[in-house]
Amino acid sequence: MSARKIRKGKDLLKMAPQFDQDPSEYFTPEKSNIYFHRSYRKLEQHSMFYILLIFFLLIGVVDFLIILFFSPITHTLCSISKKVLSTSIPSSLIEIVPKGFVYNDVYILSLPGRYPSLTVSIITAIISLIILYLAIAKKRAIEPKQVWFVFIFFIVLVSSLFFIFFSAYFPYDLEFFSEMYIKTEIGIWIAIPIIMTIALLPFPIPFLRKFLVIILTLIYSVIFACVRYIVFLYLLRVLSYLFMALMFFMLGPFLDFIYIVGSYSLCLTSTAIRTNKDLTIWNWLR
Repeated sequence: MSARKIRKGKDLLKMAPQFDQDPSEYFTPEKSNIYFHRSYRKLEQHSMFYILLIFFLLIGVVDFLIILFFSPITHTLCSISKKVLSTSIPSSLIEIVPKGFVYNDVYILSLPGRYPSLTVSIITAIISLIILYLAIAKKRAIEPKQVWFVFIFFIVLVSSLFFIFFSAYFPYDLEFFSEMYIKTEIGIWIAIPIIMTIALLPFPIPFLRKFLVIILTLIYSVIFACVRYIVFLYLLRVLSYLFMALMFFMLGPFLDFIYIVGSYSLCLTSTAIRTNKDLTIWNWLR
């Protein structure tokens, strides 16, 4: 090694901090402030009895109540919807109709709809084609909103083409749409306790908190279903059957999973904040 490098090394040593005691004493961390990395944390496993108890209380009881009371719930939903729609549509045209479902009746709204004219169908098809071309022809990376636009306007395009060439063969009306919507929503209400219970089961969340999350999600679902039901029937009455497929497939039950995932995410976020530094509820991999 050259004398120049040796001299440079000695100069660096002179610049280093000097310690009166053992240097390790200056760098000894406080063990109480060091937490294990989350890669080695695992949640406590529940007993089979606890799992069965949770399933019975959160799924069995809640779904039993939904099945028991879905008839009066749908009747109330239709009554509210009829009052709101009566402000813009003659109430004589709106009727609450019972439909058989499982062991009891569900209630739906029946009102006359309208078919789109040939001109409206052609114009809608042309606009849909233009928007689809603009969404697909972009050279940039595909964004989520582009995919959303493609799905929406592809359905509108197919629906427009159907009414251009086969309008006389359209088999549905507002009463059928209303029946399918209400029955699908009941299915969503029954599915919410099942989905949320299975999703929340592994996490250290108190039973009452899980129950509250499920109940609040159900309440939100009923309110959202009522508001969306009013909007759908009004638009199908004022516009036409042209947008029926779009409303059911893209803006119908598909949107229900957004607020279900949102409720789940909010619950887990608050739980993660609460339990992040609580080492007593974690097991550690060895």
